[in-house]
Formats: sequence, structure tokens, C-alpha cells
Amino acid sequence: MKKPSTECRLQLASFRSLMYLLTEHMLPRTHGYSFEFAVIVTLYWIAAGMSYRVLGNSFDLCHSTAFDLTAMVLDIICRVLHQVIRLPTAEELPQIGQQFCKYGFFSCFCPVLWCHRWLSNLFHL
Repeated sequence: MKKPSTECRLQLASFRSLMYLLTEHMLPRTHGYSFEFAVIVTLYWIAAGMSYRVLGNSFDLCHSTAFDLTAMVLDIICRVLHQVIRLPTAEELPQIGQQFCKYGFFSCFCPVLWCHRWLSNLFHL
């Protein structure tokens, strides 16, 4: 049997920080599972990108419970998202674009921009 640390790439300190942030906004429990378990199930679902039925089978839950747990945690994550992620303002975007060009990322975005222009022209015919 493998150690749990080799299966999970999330460090304990990161998990504790996430739990601290989410616990402040936790809703009253409507099921018998701990909030920590609900967060672990949700993180696994996000990382693996699987259906609720497969997620439920992985944790021995019915698919509706897997959905309820992930929906509850995702609602809380959406509520606290502004505390951790700040999108750039319109004034900051040119400077950020210049930094991308400086490091050579423009060549990566050219095909994407060209494809977007081609598709938008195609749909406006």
C-alpha cells in the first residue's frame, strides 16, 4: 500500500490554509459527513474531472451525495474567491501584455488570436 502523501500532491500546510479560509463561510451541515471530507471530495473531483457517479464510487457515496458535497464546497469557494484572486484592471492590462511579450509568450498567443479572428469573421458572414 502506498503512503497517502504519494497519492495526494496537496501539502498539509496548503490544505490547512484552505480549510481555514473556507471554514469561516461554512454553511450549516445538512448531511453526516465532515466538512474536511467534503473539501477532499471536491478537490478530488476538480483534479480528476470525473462524473459524480465515478466520484461517488471512488468515495463509496451515491452520486447525489457526491453532487451535494461538491456543490456546497464550490459555493463557498465562489464566495471567498475575491479574497484570494484579484483580476487586473483595464489600466494594468497593457503592462501585463508587455511583460508577456518580453518573455516570448506572444508567439504562443498569435495562433490563438488568429484563430479567434478567423472564427469571428466566419460567424459574421
